[in-house]
Amino acid sequence: MKCPSCGASSNNLVNCDYCGASIGTSPPPNKQNDSSEATERLNKLERKFEKLTTKECPYCSEEIQADAIKCKHCKSSLNEKEQRQNIQEQQQTVAKETYVRQPPLGFSAAVSTCLGKYFTFSGRARGSEFWYFYLFCLILEIGSQALFGEEVYMIIVLALLFPTWTVLVRRLHDSNKSGWRLLWAITGIGVLFILYWLIIKGDEGKNSYG
Repeated sequence: MKCPSCGASSNNLVNCDYCGASIGTSPPPNKQNDSSEATERLNKLERKFEKLTTKECPYCSEEIQADAIKCKHCKSSLNEKEQRQNIQEQQQTVAKETYVRQPPLGFSAAVSTCLGKYFTFSGRARGSEFWYFYLFCLILEIGSQALFGEEVYMIIVLALLFPTWTVLVRRLHDSNKSGWRLLWAITGIGVLFILYWLIIKGDEGKNSYG
């Protein structure tokens, strides 16, 4: 470019290489570079904003909105109440899967178990435990009445009354039924329901009573 002051040819577009006089204006800014820098800054700001408005799902580790109540990826609930309920259900499932049902008892084992739990209402009683003890009571009462008379018979009936009651309650527990359902017998027809629960097989897994 030719300098207007000294007439020399200069490669510098702003000042003359020879006389130093101003010969033009600075080159226009590179709009493309400025645009890319602005885009990069904007992307950084967007990423920072996303970190503030998003969170990681505790179940699948995917990013979701900070105020989300359900993950859009794994469909898991993020509500605290529902989470506690889900945890309780999972614990019950694990407990049920790990519950090992005890094998049936023999006659002598059933009788000793029921007499050993004379005052115990809690827990569960297997069908073999209940029916063998019921058979034991029946034999003892009939035999005492036939051999020793009415007085001995009444003493044995009173002595076996409480353990018979407790094993009845535990037998209902085996089907996850409350012992208070024995009061259904007052209605008359409730006896049929109670008999049904005594006969059926108890729960395979763990229930509310053990």
